[in-house]
Amino acid sequence: MNRWIGLTLLAMAVVGCQQRMEDARMDSFDRWCKARARIFCGIAEQHLQSGRLAEARSKADQAVELAPRFLEARMVLGRIRMEQGAYVSAVTELREACRLDEESTQAQYLLGVALEKTGHIQEAVDAYKKAYELNDENVDAIMAVGEVLAINGRAGEGSKYVEDYLAHAKSKPAMVELAGRLAMCSKQYELAAKHYQALTRRNGDNAHWQEELGRALFAGGQYARAVEVLETRSTIKDQRAPVWVYAMLGDCYMAVSRPNRARLVYAEALAGKPSSPELTVKMAQAYLALGDTSTASRIARKALQLAPGGLEATLVLGYSLLRAKKPLEAERVLGPAVILYPKSVTLLCLLGRCHAASGDSDEAKKCYREAVKMDPECELARKLFSQIEQKVSSPASG
Repeated sequence: MNRWIGLTLLAMAVVGCQQRMEDARMDSFDRWCKARARIFCGIAEQHLQSGRLAEARSKADQAVELAPRFLEARMVLGRIRMEQGAYVSAVTELREACRLDEESTQAQYLLGVALEKTGHIQEAVDAYKKAYELNDENVDAIMAVGEVLAINGRAGEGSKYVEDYLAHAKSKPAMVELAGRLAMCSKQYELAAKHYQALTRRNGDNAHWQEELGRALFAGGQYARAVEVLETRSTIKDQRAPVWVYAMLGDCYMAVSRPNRARLVYAEALAGKPSSPELTVKMAQAYLALGDTSTASRIARKALQLAPGGLEATLVLGYSLLRAKKPLEAERVLGPAVILYPKSVTLLCLLGRCHAASGDSDEAKKCYREAVKMDPECELARKLFSQIEQKVSSPASG
């Protein structure tokens, strides 16, 4: 009996030894496969960096075939597939990478990128958020959430998300700049100005940040402050401001009733874009505000030559002629424009004033009535209609 027990134990020992030897061989083979796969991944990475995507894909495929559970191989192949535009395949590889290592923030981030490319926006947002949860130093993940939400029409939500984490990344200008852009997209102009103001305090010579601060202040109706910022931007040495900066600065001057300064900066803008009908109209408006109806008319006509039928140029020309006591000439300019812009309340009101000035109260009344019908809330239209009603009815009542 003892002999059989001994033989059994000996057999078990032999089997166990064989199993350990087999396990050791398997471990050794797995290490060899992983080492080879790591080499292939390195080669694939080099090909990827040099733009040789076919060669990169080939090496990455070999790495995955050798070591299917090797995280780096899946991530490299996922990145290559994204570069090739095969985003669905990239999602598959990166989902597997996330399954292999649920704690990999890089795999989650790359999965978010691939999902975003395939149009799975909410899943992409969830992946980016998880990437940040796995590593709260991964500020790029927060920024990615804000960007993808803004791009897909959810700027307010993106802005709120970034704002919630902004304190954690105050040392990163890119994060503050993103917060400013998202605030602008969601029309939170005061908040946007606050962020860009913080950035300009860090570096007052950063032209882009000054431009964006000026844009935020202008959009928020803070024209006097916008003037200060845009003036500073226009004087940065060796960095001529773009045309739109001068145009916006001119608009700010007009808003604070400084048309002469507006005229000067509009001239700067036109020097950079002399054939712009929009800038030409702005110049005409400045001269009109200065009371120079003759120059305003001339420049407005030039704007109409550059862009025939333009509404703004037509309005400026018509109003200049009316101010110059030429209502019949103004009617000839404004009348045809009503056919092109039948829903312009401003145009109807101005044409009505021209008819009234030339003594045609009936036509004036028609214009005002149509304007009120189009926009019952328009105070100017209602006021003009009321005035012409009183004027027409007063002779009859007498």
